[in-house]
Amino acid sequence: MSSLSCSELVGRKVRIAIAEPWDFSSAAGNNALEGTVEAASASDDEWLHCSVSEFVHGGQRIDEVVLVTRHRDKEPLRGLLNGKRVGVNAVFQPGQQFAVDSIDELLSGSAPFLAGSAQLV
Repeated sequence: MSSLSCSELVGRKVRIAIAEPWDFSSAAGNNALEGTVEAASASDDEWLHCSVSEFVHGGQRIDEVVLVTRHRDKEPLRGLLNGKRVGVNAVFQPGQQFAVDSIDELLSGSAPFLAGSAQLV
């Protein structure tokens, strides 16, 4: 078991390469998001809350996402601390700001997401 903790990612800069949808665009450019990790789940390696470069979905401006790993057993989020690129879903909530204490509930639903990979910059 690794001694690295996702809480060590708070405050770090992250770049997210978006693979799906293929025509994604944000203030950071085509197929890209850039941002800062604002919070990490209390239970290690569950999620990272990030403020990100603005994008539009369904007419709503979005500037925050929650990153969850696409392959938890193969690519844990704490792998970012080792310089690895990690496959992620960037979950977002159009028209609302995230409440950190309700992220687990949001993730158990059918919130929209972007598919891609993340790496610290």
